[in-house]
Amino acid sequence: MIVITGAGTGAGSRAAECLLARDQDVRIVGWSPDNLKWLGAQGAEILAGDQSNEHFLTKAFAGAEAVCLIVPGKPGEDIQVDCYTKSIEAAVGAISKSSVRKVVFLSSQILEPNARTVAMPGIKDIERKLITLENIDVVILRAGYVLENVFDYREHFTPPRFFENDLSPEPPINMATSMEIGEKIAELIETPVTIGNSVVNFAGEKWLCYF
Repeated sequence: MIVITGAGTGAGSRAAECLLARDQDVRIVGWSPDNLKWLGAQGAEILAGDQSNEHFLTKAFAGAEAVCLIVPGKPGEDIQVDCYTKSIEAAVGAISKSSVRKVVFLSSQILEPNARTVAMPGIKDIERKLITLENIDVVILRAGYVLENVFDYREHFTPPRFFENDLSPEPPINMATSMEIGEKIAELIETPVTIGNSVVNFAGEKWLCYF
């Protein structure tokens, strides 16, 4: 059994879709069952609830061999830092009580401490919490800039201030789509278990130039 948290996200749903197509047993976890019904129709087991609740995640991870850990934002909350932190703490606690042997965590290459474009606040601390897990294969997938996210910030495209490190607008910037990230997650979760920690950087093959 493979469990995917944040299955309502683009990357999470694509990972689930790929794994189901390869006849894997998949349990998908999200905030709302309505967003997951289409994956249920493809054979996924649906579990909806609070992903920052350790008791809920302990139930979600029961019987699982592997977890694709994606931390989604909490609906209705503008500030997501607490949600990210609580979700990871809950996941670490639940995984410690489970039979899970492998975890693939969707992280970010954008690790500057003050960057406005960081995908998840406190990402370094989140990674540190995960690598404390013992006797588990922990793979940290650091994705680069996500192409779809750019459209959410298109009104801020006044070069060179969109990116915190003031990149020049002329050179193209490597981008990954959420579908590509989901496919990479599915690929990594199916690789043989090797106890320890590893980091995989994934920048994608799309390019953006905004001058």
